[in-house]
Amino acid sequence: MGKSYSQLATLEFSSFDHTLALRTHIAHVTVKSFPKLSTLIFEKIKVFKAAVRFIIANSPELKVIHFRSCYLIFDDGFMDHGRYTYTFDWRRSKGSKSGDSEWFFHYMTDDLYRDYDGVSRHYDRWIN
Repeated sequence: MGKSYSQLATLEFSSFDHTLALRTHIAHVTVKSFPKLSTLIFEKIKVFKAAVRFIIANSPELKVIHFRSCYLIFDDGFMDHGRYTYTFDWRRSKGSKSGDSEWFFHYMTDDLYRDYDGVSRHYDRWIN
């Protein structure tokens, strides 16, 4: 990346087996190191709600975050580890540098457990 890494517009965090976790300290480093980010991609990682909220609040150039097969971890540490992965997007509304945004749920996967009402409640709680 060299000297121009601070100009990077797209960054992907990916893990083969969900061992990587986006925590608040990583969010702080990401925001500080890549001020021009417009697109973030998280694939097969554990994403902490507080870390994502920090990135959204402190990255005014950010337009979209893609979440692909991610485990969602709440501020209280609750996680459906091993039960569900979620695929969805966050998009900042056009012209907005801060508050206006939308979440787009695509699908979830589970291996064994089929509590779809629980899935909806967990996703709704995580994005709100």
